[in-house]
Amino acid sequence: METRTVIITAIDNSTTTPRRPGSPPAVDDFLESLRNGTATKHLVDHLVILTFDPQTFHYCKSIHPHCFKYPNFNSLHDHQPHKLVGLFRNELLRQVLEFGYNFFYTDVILSWERNPLLLFGSEDKISIGCEFFSTVSNTNNAEYFYMKSGPVSIAFFKMWKLINVIYPDTIVHNSLCRLRFNEKFGPVVKSMIKSVDSTK
Repeated sequence: METRTVIITAIDNSTTTPRRPGSPPAVDDFLESLRNGTATKHLVDHLVILTFDPQTFHYCKSIHPHCFKYPNFNSLHDHQPHKLVGLFRNELLRQVLEFGYNFFYTDVILSWERNPLLLFGSEDKISIGCEFFSTVSNTNNAEYFYMKSGPVSIAFFKMWKLINVIYPDTIVHNSLCRLRFNEKFGPVVKSMIKSVDSTK
């Protein structure tokens, strides 16, 4: 594993409660996939889980030693809590880069049966993979991306934040995949990133 690289995911109440009676929460399945996958067990020691409320944080600490709770999140009032989570997550990820750490971010609903870091080249600055799935109401996406600490990746997050400030009603605040395929911003984003496919 490349030095100064961390694995990051984020959880909320929906991923810490059983999806069906008798089934484990999504975060438990995620950890299990890393512990039992091919060349993935060592990644658990480099995993940091982001949480945004006390209940989720306490559950995280019961199953994993490296949990981070965003301070004072509950004191903020907003009619779009998912947007706040996305914006705060992006701010934390940018700070990781500014501290000189590379990171691999993955949605917790994804399972990794083999080492995902092998998808990325040593010279890649920004790489992203998107997996789309349909529900009864709409089409959602799960994403994973790798960022190498440096001017390019830090500038990318600043650009993403600026887009959310200028266009607050867009739906790209918490999804790099949605940003990538957005008609207005997609062409610029695609010129900065490399696409990867975990199925190959």
